[in-house]
Amino acid sequence: MLSNASRRAFTLVELLVVIAIIGVLVALLLPAVQAAREAARRMSCGNSLKQLALAAHNRHDVYNTLGDNQYGDYSAPTAFGGPFENSSSWSWLALQLPYMEGDNIYSQGGLPTTPLNTSKATAQVVKGFLCPSDAEIKIGAYTEKSHYMRTSVLAGLTSYKGVQGSNFAFGSWINPSADGVNSTEAWEKGDGIIYAMNWQKPKTITKIEDGSSNTFMIGEDIWNKDVPGANRYGKGFGWAHTVHTMLTCAIPPNAKQSNGQPFPVTDFANRHGFKSRHPAGVQFAFCDGSVKFVNDSIPLGLYRALATISGREVVSLP
Repeated sequence: MLSNASRRAFTLVELLVVIAIIGVLVALLLPAVQAAREAARRMSCGNSLKQLALAAHNRHDVYNTLGDNQYGDYSAPTAFGGPFENSSSWSWLALQLPYMEGDNIYSQGGLPTTPLNTSKATAQVVKGFLCPSDAEIKIGAYTEKSHYMRTSVLAGLTSYKGVQGSNFAFGSWINPSADGVNSTEAWEKGDGIIYAMNWQKPKTITKIEDGSSNTFMIGEDIWNKDVPGANRYGKGFGWAHTVHTMLTCAIPPNAKQSNGQPFPVTDFANRHGFKSRHPAGVQFAFCDGSVKFVNDSIPLGLYRALATISGREVVSLP
């Protein structure tokens, strides 16, 4: 005989309570998921920096020079055909492509002698040059016009830039070089390992008097798709051109204005420092190939000391 008893259903109040509990659990879980994803992205970024450092060392084994560029804005007669896109002013990133499985890009693009604006290489997207935490930069190649790439050459982008040192002549953090010799000319006479004219004084491992484990070589930068290359000196984010592939440690990592906000993207003088999308800091590859996370709160004097190769400071990360 069938029972006439009715089955009890959820009331509206009970249903709303369940939904509210689920909402709270999702709200609690979401930050943990986001943190886990960022941890994975940061690990991937660190691995890319590690590979770039190893490629630099592999090239050093062949040419006995670390992180050298091709650039000719200061030489007379001008070396490499000049500083602009119609020259062969290829960057340190471009020159080490054969040592990081980029042989095809290097050879098919006619590096290192073909002018940038006639080479097929500049538009190539190299995954190892991109930080996965910087979502904007993953668009691939971009027609980026700057002072040094004047004719809108299609450029594959990079999140990773060489360390010029800490001598710098502009903005809020003007700083002469550690040895007092090179003044503030960071591009012609940087006091770090990778600056525009470093080919004039090739840097071997033995030239790093402060110790390779205490000296930055490569750090991170972030891209803004709305105003690429929008500054007086045309600093851009293409990996091919020398001037677009270096920054200074005269400026603190992820530097902020006095109101706590980032400097405008058009403010070259105060944005020519290392930046990342990782919370609270920037990752660096050191000259010994190790990779470490540098917190935004690092004392500026220590940060600058880690960027020079012969300041003779006794330094180490906290």
